[in-house]
Amino acid sequence: MSGAGVFLIDDSSNDTAGIHTMGAELVNPVKALDPGLVYELQLIDYIKYLCGLGYNSREMTKMLGKQTTCTGLNPLSASELNYPSIAVNLTIGTAGLTVSRTVTNVGNAQETYQANIVEPAGVSVYLSTYELQFSRYRQQESFDITFVPKGKLLPGTDPISRGKIVWDSGLHLVTSPIAARLF
Repeated sequence: MSGAGVFLIDDSSNDTAGIHTMGAELVNPVKALDPGLVYELQLIDYIKYLCGLGYNSREMTKMLGKQTTCTGLNPLSASELNYPSIAVNLTIGTAGLTVSRTVTNVGNAQETYQANIVEPAGVSVYLSTYELQFSRYRQQESFDITFVPKGKLLPGTDPISRGKIVWDSGLHLVTSPIAARLF
């Protein structure tokens, strides 16, 4: 089901749900069993992310139940995690920000996806490729997403806008929600 025109209501405010409430749209349990593409992460990615948030080695060891250190690890920001949703902070007047993602084909061995982009308000979105072509199961493909702020933030405008990238093969729809915060 496409999310175009679908609005969820936030129960606490009775307003249209924001990007953090909405996520990747409505869940279809049957289609969730056959997602087509997945964004995989390893435990070390989460460790690097938590270390980047400021957790120390003692806290990490307690959380994971085994000796863990942040020393020597390059921390990851939220936008660097290979996660389906993308959150970026953009400064108006700068060249923009590029993030990378890798997807793994868990659908049909032979499948081609086309990208459809809904840009967040005030942001241009560019992909390094607008087509992902798979020839085998578990094949991985990587792509870059570049976010460029355009114009300026008008007074009274919500600094967080939402958009999405939808990879469509005709058999599978894979949605990556975008939350862009403009400064």
